[in-house]
Amino acid sequence: MVHIVLRFVSRHWRYMLAVVAPFALSPVFLVHDSKESRCAYGILIMSVYWMFEVVHLSVTSLLPIFMFPMLGILTTAQSTAPYMKDANMMYLAGMIMASAVEHSNLHYRIALRILLLIGTSTIWVMLGFMLTAMFLSMWLNNMSTTLMVLPIVDSVVTEICRRSQDTERARRVSADISVQLQDGDSWKAAEAKSKPASVRVLHSWTGEERKFHNAMLLGIAYAANIGGTGSVLGTAPNLVLMGLMEEQYPNATELTFATWMVYNVPPMLVCTVFAWLYLYYRCTPQRYRNNKSEQGEIREAIRDRYKALGSLS
Repeated sequence: MVHIVLRFVSRHWRYMLAVVAPFALSPVFLVHDSKESRCAYGILIMSVYWMFEVVHLSVTSLLPIFMFPMLGILTTAQSTAPYMKDANMMYLAGMIMASAVEHSNLHYRIALRILLLIGTSTIWVMLGFMLTAMFLSMWLNNMSTTLMVLPIVDSVVTEICRRSQDTERARRVSADISVQLQDGDSWKAAEAKSKPASVRVLHSWTGEERKFHNAMLLGIAYAANIGGTGSVLGTAPNLVLMGLMEEQYPNATELTFATWMVYNVPPMLVCTVFAWLYLYYRCTPQRYRNNKSEQGEIREAIRDRYKALGSLS
């Protein structure tokens, strides 16, 4: 038992120290609460993290950015001043978040889960992808969001088109069999019936399929651009505007993250709905507006891909 505990501690001592150190050092400011004692508490935590390399050194170097404002020592702008402007720091945070989302496949989980929740009809598939791109683009760069969602759209649209081709091919074969049976040629009918089960034709894009594919891609692009207006992190011009307002109008009411979202999230949602309806009724071919026969198979394919991602932990 002792051997197991020692082996566990030897493997995970850094994680344990990262959790224990803040609690062990908390008496520094709990006994005598002042700005100086809180600052000493933050410096001691950083010292422990530096010496034992509990986390990566680059992560430890960024601790004052959130630790000092959280402890009431400095404001966020004052904490980020030695590094860069606070607007640039927010943009850096968005890039770090984008890297984490891509590394953990969170964008796949969000997209596939939304599709499973709202349905696999083409109108809901388009809305699901647009909502995914819109939501991710609120926190990540517009181009990064588009590039992350693009492979998911390609795979799902290819699956929809392939299922539609299989259904259309089966319908034509069934019609041929009916005609041949009426003509009394039962041997040819049996031969034709066996072909779809033994031969799988590789998927190739037709004109209507390419239009449907383009409509989906435009939906992602529109939603990513629209979603970028929903928060300050959404796109670089938002941060530039925020920085200019702080410089040009220092005495005006502060434009915060929350007030930005209050003003911009409602029009963002309205614009996304209008773009969705326009792309569906203007750019989606009529053939793909009624795919009820393939919805069950498409849903199973999406569910299999979601299960293949594994558990969250």
